[in-house]
Amino acid sequence: MPHNAPMLKRLSWVGLLAALAIAPGCQKGEGQPCFNRSDCGEGFACVGEGLMRCEKCEGQDQCKIDGQCTPKDGACVAANDQECAKSYGCKARGPCTAKDGKCVVGSDADCKQSEACAKEKFCVAKGNNCVRSEADKKAMEQAKKDAAEAAKKKQEEQEAKDAKKEKEQ
Repeated sequence: MPHNAPMLKRLSWVGLLAALAIAPGCQKGEGQPCFNRSDCGEGFACVGEGLMRCEKCEGQDQCKIDGQCTPKDGACVAANDQECAKSYGCKARGPCTAKDGKCVVGSDADCKQSEACAKEKFCVAKGNNCVRSEADKKAMEQAKKDAAEAAKKKQEEQEAKDAKKEKEQ
């Protein structure tokens, strides 16, 4: 046997392991780099920006923000309404219904529980958005007009006082 036989044996093992790591159908576990969704094993999704890694969906931003907490075919998806309901997006803007792997605005009830409804009156579902009702739109327009008229009246009163002071001097 040649003098470098142990070295060749080690290189053979390294080559075999490298080939197995990149072989088609070999699915990776948590924290391992991935290039395609299909690279990751059961229960993991290929996530991240730049260097992608096989990770669990729970704890990822797309779970916390968008309710996509279930790994499916190497991606994180919204599997049910409960995942959506726990997300920041649902609480803030109303997409609380799972549909086709994403959280969407499914009904007025989704909108009514949101901060957008409480703070800005976006309480009616239209398409995949929460919008103001026609009555709320009219009320807000009227409130703006009333505020503008009150400001104008206050300014006119101040100008009248200023004119009266000038006249007295």
